[in-house]
Amino acid sequence: MRVTQVSAFLENRPGRLLYLLNILAEADVNLVAHNIVDASDFGIVHLLVDRPQPALEAIRDAGITCSSTTVLQVTVPDEPGAFVRRVLQPLADAGVNIETAMPIAPPAPGRRASCSRWMTWTPERGYLARTGPKTKQSVISGQSSVAANH
Repeated sequence: MRVTQVSAFLENRPGRLLYLLNILAEADVNLVAHNIVDASDFGIVHLLVDRPQPALEAIRDAGITCSSTTVLQVTVPDEPGAFVRRVLQPLADAGVNIETAMPIAPPAPGRRASCSRWMTWTPERGYLARTGPKTKQSVISGQSSVAANH
């Protein structure tokens, strides 16, 4: 299924994701999933939301640079190799390059799940990395000359 992904350019510092997601909440836009691609000073937050156009308008009105793109959302069985056989191999065979991938955990009815990785620094232990749960859905953003002709 094709869905619209909203991407926002943010400073890489505490509280910026909170600020962005509060903008969406105030605009009555529901967050479905997100992924953060970070660099040292800035990051791009990729968002799947229930109402992309109002999300883009609210983010722009807040003075944040943002854009949208169409991505492919796929669901595969929760079994070893399913994502490889049903998604990655066919895309590779068609010459499609995957630029980003965003896992989506299937929520319980009336709930949303989030998969996150975060880094925490403590003087005693240095950087600690943690990751979220295994997921069953992914969103793939990619392009190629083959995909552009379809």
